[in-house]
Amino acid sequence: MKHLTSIQAVSRPFAGFWMEKAYRIPKGKFPIVDRFISQETDANTPITEMVVNSLVTNLHEGSVLPAGKAAAGARHSLGRGYGIRDVEVSTGWRASWRPAELGPDLGRFSWRQWTYAIADPRPGDDIR
Repeated sequence: MKHLTSIQAVSRPFAGFWMEKAYRIPKGKFPIVDRFISQETDANTPITEMVVNSLVTNLHEGSVLPAGKAAAGARHSLGRGYGIRDVEVSTGWRASWRPAELGPDLGRFSWRQWTYAIADPRPGDDIR
């Protein structure tokens, strides 16, 4: 929202496009802490918070990570500001999860950098 020109209190859910159709996610598919139960339908629920996002920042699609070289990335929890306490990386198609090394915590609403090196690479290992 760029500019606020008025506020109107209503006693029932707003029926505009953005609240009725757009800002919704499939029900039961995302871990939501604060649900807005009165606004849920059988199929979807309003977005009340953003889920954690993570990026791999030093590789591109099709890259090969040489043994001993670390994958690097960043992760955030901007929606609710829970902060990032850990990051886990899976190799070999999510068969196992291992902790990544975290960079400094710059605050609960900031991105947190991480790195992960495959300690004992095996044929077929890839970062997920």
